Amino acid sequence: MKLFDPNVTPEEQELAWYVNREKVLEDIAKRLRWQPNVKSKVVVYNGQGGIGKTIVRKMAERRLLKSAKVPYVVIDYEPDGSPRSCEQTFSHMRRQLGKFGLKFPAFDLIWARHWEETTGQRISKVRFPPEFEDFADIISVIPILGNIPKAITAFAKLSQSAAQRITQQFDRGGIAQLQQMDALELRHIMPKAMARDLEEMMGDEHHRCKNGNFRITVIFDGFERLAEHAVDDWFVREFCSEAGSILKVIFGREVLQWERPSPAWLEFIDHYRALPNLRPRDATEYLERREVNDPILRRYLVELTDGFPYHLRLTADLCQQKRETTGQELRITDFASLEQTNDLDEALLSLLLRQLRGDVRDAAMLASIARWFNEEILEVLLTEPASAHRLFQTLVRFSFCEAVPALGGTYKIQEVARRQLRIQARRSSHWVFWNRQLRDYHARHRTKLSHLAEEIYQGFLVDPDEALKVFRVEFYRALNTWRFGDCGTLLQALPPESELPRITVHWLTLAQVALLQEARESEEELDRAKTLIDSLLGQKIPSSLRGCALHLAAMVNIKLGDRNTALDGLYKAIATFDSLSDWVMKASTLRDLGDLHFTMGNMRDALKSHEKALNLLMHMRAKEPQEVASEEVQVEAGARIVGLPLGDSLRAVASLYARTGQIQLAVKPLEEMLDEGSKTENDRVQAEALSELGLAYRRLGRLQEAQDAYLQALPLFEDLQAIPGRAHVLCGLGMTLEQSGDVGAARPHYQQALQLFEQLGDTYGQAKVWHCFARIHHTKNNELALRFYTQSLQLYQDIGHIANIGPVLLDLARLKMTLCEFQEAIDLCEKAKEIFEGLEDQAAVAAVYTNLGIIYYSHSQMDLALKHWQQAHVIYLRVVGSRKTPIAVSSQAHEFQVIEEFWVNWLSMYDLTVQKQTLARLNAGIALLEMDISRNRKWTLMKT
Repeated sequence: MKLFDPNVTPEEQELAWYVNREKVLEDIAKRLRWQPNVKSKVVVYNGQGGIGKTIVRKMAERRLLKSAKVPYVVIDYEPDGSPRSCEQTFSHMRRQLGKFGLKFPAFDLIWARHWEETTGQRISKVRFPPEFEDFADIISVIPILGNIPKAITAFAKLSQSAAQRITQQFDRGGIAQLQQMDALELRHIMPKAMARDLEEMMGDEHHRCKNGNFRITVIFDGFERLAEHAVDDWFVREFCSEAGSILKVIFGREVLQWERPSPAWLEFIDHYRALPNLRPRDATEYLERREVNDPILRRYLVELTDGFPYHLRLTADLCQQKRETTGQELRITDFASLEQTNDLDEALLSLLLRQLRGDVRDAAMLASIARWFNEEILEVLLTEPASAHRLFQTLVRFSFCEAVPALGGTYKIQEVARRQLRIQARRSSHWVFWNRQLRDYHARHRTKLSHLAEEIYQGFLVDPDEALKVFRVEFYRALNTWRFGDCGTLLQALPPESELPRITVHWLTLAQVALLQEARESEEELDRAKTLIDSLLGQKIPSSLRGCALHLAAMVNIKLGDRNTALDGLYKAIATFDSLSDWVMKASTLRDLGDLHFTMGNMRDALKSHEKALNLLMHMRAKEPQEVASEEVQVEAGARIVGLPLGDSLRAVASLYARTGQIQLAVKPLEEMLDEGSKTENDRVQAEALSELGLAYRRLGRLQEAQDAYLQALPLFEDLQAIPGRAHVLCGLGMTLEQSGDVGAARPHYQQALQLFEQLGDTYGQAKVWHCFARIHHTKNNELALRFYTQSLQLYQDIGHIANIGPVLLDLARLKMTLCEFQEAIDLCEKAKEIFEGLEDQAAVAAVYTNLGIIYYSHSQMDLALKHWQQAHVIYLRVVGSRKTPIAVSSQAHEFQVIEEFWVNWLSMYDLTVQKQTLARLNAGIALLEMDISRNRKWTLMKT
């Protein structure tokens, strides 16, 4: 067979030369057989690079899988440009296995949601993930069914529906809970969803091929490349652990070490013995098939190479190249220079490259500049583009070229050969020109991630500063939308560190740490992130880089639970950005500082930080875009300044005002948030602003405005399919009606909200509604109310939601007082007071003091009642402000009648009218108690 036979593909040619490895194929064939109730282990075939693992895999495809029409997929991690992330792995798996008619209802639900989350688009008839190309029937009915989850579920006709399995996986939440997950959560359940879909299909003999006797097969090749690129293989482990019935094959250079973190893996992995060199007989047969006809030369080459397959391929290439270009045969003396070499790889390649015809050698050199090449790329680089087709067809026949299956019609120069050829290319005066040609070519196709990665790679070799800008924009844009697989691809598209400026390497390290801490794939990955960032901070770096590194180090420390160190780091980062007048990064860091203070319970500091961040953002928003910051800085900061909503920052400030009892101050930022959402036509921002405004208005006693806001928010949340938003709005509407006195109208809203929260598995939402049910049963059924209060408290405690426990305790104390359990009522109020004081919620603290006074008064402990009312009075004067309410004189005391009716209800304690009424009642109560206590003391003295 000719080396350059145009009628045979390189892959067919390679398989025709296949020899030996029959025992490996027999082992795979045995494992491929389906046996009921017998689980399939993960089988690993390992061996050094060049030993022939991939050719074994290809032969297994041809002889075993294709001939029996077994549904199978190969995920090849080896060549650059291949998928090496969770998302890319399962996207490829979904596409390839879908071609066999397999259906993935559960996985498709998750993939559809993940696609919507990471693209910011809604799936429609004309806009959907490329993985759903085989779902034309489903896509066509989306306008009727409303959304992709409903459509996919409607068409799932397996023995157990996707909806049922999702419900089982997420308890009561089911598909509704799935719809509320963010991209990070969805990513973590992809492997199990894919595995369980395949497991269900394995239960159908029609998917087990001939006579139902074969297993669906998933093959991972080039597995060592994940570790080489620091990609955690958690997603492969998760998939394999759940896919017990399918055949799982891994080809790699090393044995698996999965049992180290989890010893249970020892029972589920079989390591086939490492693939050896070819035996002399098999090596000789290979050379015969390659038409090395001289038996003496064959014997010599077998000894020279010791039967190592890659070296045998190169020697055969040399022989055929010599014969087909000169008509002569190579002799043993032509190889004499190789006998003393320490690196046969390098020596054989050098010899082969020297034997190539000039234009072929030049084409090989040009192809080595790119990480992967196709015919079009050669055309861009060659001085005679017309020769591209011939030279491409010639190059890809050599053993130093490898196919890149994921890209189709694309090849790469093998690593050792590429290193040699690049050295030659770098010596040329055209080096920068060639890289610029490649960069510009890929830039024209940059909408595809594979081309964007190469544009960045070549760009770093032409203009590192400009390439770094492009990298940071695209990397952090992907990171901010949870496209972690894309981030990994861009990080892998980097030239050797030795070819990059040191400062560029530092910025790239920062990006690597950002991905590790954001993806949070394992504790080990977070530890690695800390090691990298601490090392970077230990070096002499520019202030702009140091500020970003301090900020990022703090985020890593937060994830690791070291909040105090994180706090110190954030303050240092803010000071650094302040000295640089970098307001974008300062605002971003202030927001994270505010979030950390909130987590630590420091509400006042949290509010200060978020207010400063918001003021900076608003100040910069007023400037011209070019005055603010470069695009890469804005994207990296996630600051959302120019052309994007400030909704999140406005909401954070409003929320902190509300949590610290400054409800009246929360209204303005929420109204600005609503206006921001309206200007940018962002339904999510508008819906959330209206929902929060409803809460603020209700607490302030502006009940009609609250009801209007909630009613406007409800259809927006329905359009967004945001079930949590709908549930909270329904609960808010119920509370508004309850506060206005219409308990009957409130009840159905509470019931609807509870159903949605239970459907979602939302513990916080359920706790909130049980609190509401407890209040409305308070006067009608004490036993039921007590049960609901207890249930609400338990749920809040389970999730550690301390801020909401205070109101429940306060309302439960009233029930205890009604039942004359005074000491329990006092204890509950004291606990509530401690929580409200921690939140610095003065209105709530004043309410607790008022209610404690009522309990003591009811229990005839007048001195303690007076003491607590006086404390409440002082706080209410601060809360109400400068509005003076005169203290009652004794003639007014007769107006202070049924004391129990003056209990300050949590539902209305922020209402300014209620606060004024409470203050007036306190005036009267204090006057009455002082008068009664004075009389009693006089009477005691007279008796004495």
